[in-house]
Amino acid sequence: MKFPFFKSLLMAGALLLAWNCSDDTTLPMGALSGMSENVHVIDIGPNENLYVAEDGTVYDSQWNVFGTYTEGNIVTNEGETFLTGVDLNERPQAKIIETNGGTKMVEFDDGSVTDIQGNNIGTVDEGGNVVGDNGEIIAENPDAPAVASSASGTNPTSAGTNPGTNPGGNSAASTSSNSSGTHNTPTSSAAAQQSGQCDGQCYDAPSGKCVAYYDNQRGPHDEQYAYDKSCTMNCYYDPTGKNCKSMSGGTVNPPASSASQPQNPGQSSTSQQPKSSSSKNQTQSSASQQSGGCPNIEYVNGGHTGSGWATRYWDGCKPSCSWRENASKNGGIGTPAKQCNSNGKTQNTDYSAQSVCNGGPAATCTSQIPFTISGCDKIGFAFAAVPAADGAACGKCFELSFTGEGNWETKANHQALKGKKLIVMVSNVGWDVSGGQFDVMIPGGGVGIYNGTQGYGWGDLGAQSGGLLSDCENSVGWDGDLLTKRKNCLIQKCNSTFANDSEAKSGCLFLANFMEAAGNPKHTYKEVKCPSVLSSKY
Repeated sequence: MKFPFFKSLLMAGALLLAWNCSDDTTLPMGALSGMSENVHVIDIGPNENLYVAEDGTVYDSQWNVFGTYTEGNIVTNEGETFLTGVDLNERPQAKIIETNGGTKMVEFDDGSVTDIQGNNIGTVDEGGNVVGDNGEIIAENPDAPAVASSASGTNPTSAGTNPGTNPGGNSAASTSSNSSGTHNTPTSSAAAQQSGQCDGQCYDAPSGKCVAYYDNQRGPHDEQYAYDKSCTMNCYYDPTGKNCKSMSGGTVNPPASSASQPQNPGQSSTSQQPKSSSSKNQTQSSASQQSGGCPNIEYVNGGHTGSGWATRYWDGCKPSCSWRENASKNGGIGTPAKQCNSNGKTQNTDYSAQSVCNGGPAATCTSQIPFTISGCDKIGFAFAAVPAADGAACGKCFELSFTGEGNWETKANHQALKGKKLIVMVSNVGWDVSGGQFDVMIPGGGVGIYNGTQGYGWGDLGAQSGGLLSDCENSVGWDGDLLTKRKNCLIQKCNSTFANDSEAKSGCLFLANFMEAAGNPKHTYKEVKCPSVLSSKY
């Protein structure tokens, strides 16, 4: 009886979405009503959540009473057992907030906000307002302090705050009760936006909107970039191979109270760490970002440290951290890692779906390729399978510092890598990975035991273990100018293998360029707080 009932529930959600799409989907403006109810969120399918209130009442995605929660079981109003073995401690906590127009929204502990069906809306700013992705206030907090007029040309800040370098515009010294890490509201008129008067945000020429500092943007060709506090565009990814900074078209009016101002004695410029992560949207960083877009990497006090070496792989299988039951194990962040359909491009939100490596539809997303950031000349970013023995858990991050040596050999490639660092975020916990071994996700790095890449449309992926670089090592030999020969060989293979996937090609070229085509390099490692450039892709 469970499955027919579940199907009807999804159909009801689909009908609601169809109705929404047939009309204006903009949420009503107005003030928050003050209604707030703490809940646990249970994701049961696309655009379908259940909400368990503190008294055990269970609501559906239309905020109708669905049933009750008792001792790990959810029972419908008809007395039918719908779910068993539900541990609320493993479910995201949130609160239901409501506008005076009756629209309900879900505010997660990290400040992100979704509608009642689970679709992302925006964030809660430091004044308690719900702000959309375009910077426009969706619902206003009637108790928020008044701010100066945008005509004054100043950037209003809440009383008691100290301007700092936090990308959210909310310093660690803030006395605000809400640490959502979002930003002051931009001027809403189109004329002000076009003239660059964004009042504490940056004018983005491609979209024609004012956008928040450090918020990830997408250009017309899927370029990914963000603006720092000087409103300088920093390009993270450019699939066309062109300089996406040319899209910026100029911007401006950064706030007068920028990171150039001194900090008060004893105060930190880093952002406040969110209490917990949301399964819906993870937008905040637990480390601040510096001018130029390069994150300020913070070490975890008492975190795991050690030494080892880095291997590489890309098998396309569903990441182990995409299983909800794995996301919280051993101190994991509780949020499942993104997963995609077999093409690696379309996100799949059914976290109970089987892996493509077991005949299911869930695969690794190609958006989780390794990458570099403008201004971080010797720091790269990637996802990895990390040994459980080294304290790895889903969503944790580590800094790998390369020593200039290789685990099996030391060549010019390894020496050229000395001094570089790689920040990795755990998307797979490897019970079969040796202590100190970090298996970095790199397209063309070798499929390993399983191969779930058939749906990507890629070319020849090279050796089962070691991939394209192993093929190049065998091809060019083991003597001579290996730094040049291995890099050139790998660049050629990346361009050929991923000719139809510029995103994957960029990830493969990371191994040739940033990693100097060095196989199995040695490193020391330290546990760090995850920067938003990784957590936003997790």
